[in-house]
Amino acid sequence: MLDGCQNGPTAIQKVGFPIDPVRVMGNNQIGVSNEQMPLPFAARITTGSGKPFPYGEPVTFTARSPSGIDISSQLSNNSDATGNSGAPGLVQTYLTPTDETGVYTVTVHHNTEEISFNSEVVSGVALSFANDNYAPLPQGGLVEDTCYLTITVSGQNQNASTRSECHSPAKRPQMV
Repeated sequence: MLDGCQNGPTAIQKVGFPIDPVRVMGNNQIGVSNEQMPLPFAARITTGSGKPFPYGEPVTFTARSPSGIDISSQLSNNSDATGNSGAPGLVQTYLTPTDETGVYTVTVHHNTEEISFNSEVVSGVALSFANDNYAPLPQGGLVEDTCYLTITVSGQNQNASTRSECHSPAKRPQMV
């Protein structure tokens, strides 16, 4: 049934996987100082033929701050074994960065192989209210709905903005 579909199994087989098969999760995430990164740094450890290692294959993790200092003590665990999370070949750890902003590196070590992840700690520089189309409100404009925010952060990469939207009154931020 799916063979005739443009993005069916045969298309994937010809093109390859659309995700990184080694860095499963956590690469290039953004977080804030002194708070655990939202996603684990998860890697798939495979044999030479590309199959996931069976359960129990040991790995270690290290972490470095933007200034190059070893901050492996900031990881939730410094070692893991494949399959501990329930998936063959999968290993993971979390990072709680220090108060230094910039790009952090978490590295998985397995035998002679190293898999590195980057994450960036940023600091907030602006918070502005917007209308429901995220257009900025005029200077001194009336804030009708506190659910629409534009948050700008500053980090090593270019300034980035994200938008926050809530859909239920219980989730709306309160004005102080």
